[in-house]
Amino acid sequence: MTLHADLYFSFRSPYSYLALGRYRAIAEEWDIDIALRPVYPLAIREPAFFERNHPNWLRYTFTDMFRVAQFYGIPLGRRVLT
Repeated sequence: MTLHADLYFSFRSPYSYLALGRYRAIAEEWDIDIALRPVYPLAIREPAFFERNHPNWLRYTFTDMFRVAQFYGIPLGRRVLT
């Protein structure tokens, strides 16, 4: 029996990029049909997001992205993001 799930995906989010391979592996291993549901980037969904956050949020986000990428062995760098 194939299960169905929706994956809300932002093409601008590094976390969406980091999770995509893991979702693909889950879909193949557990016979799950995952429907990709693109969403608007955060800057469009929440225009005030970048103004109201802590000044260090960007540094923390980059540190965390690279930590997650290293943990899962996913290539991440300037060439991958642009």
